[in-house]
Amino acid sequence: MADAKPFAFNSNDDRYGWYQGTNGNWFVTLFIEGGRIKTPKTTP
Repeated sequence: MADAKPFAFNSNDDRYGWYQGTNGNWFVTLFIEGGRIKTPKTTP
C-alpha cells in the first residue's frame, strides 16, 4: 500500500451552480427545498 498523501479541506460550504471536476467533467449542484423533485400529474 502506498503512503498517505497530505490533504486539507479548503472550505466547508455548499457550492451551487456548475463546476468542473478534477476529471474534466462538469457537474451541477442545486438547492431543492425539502430534498425532493416531484413531477406533477398534469405533464404534457
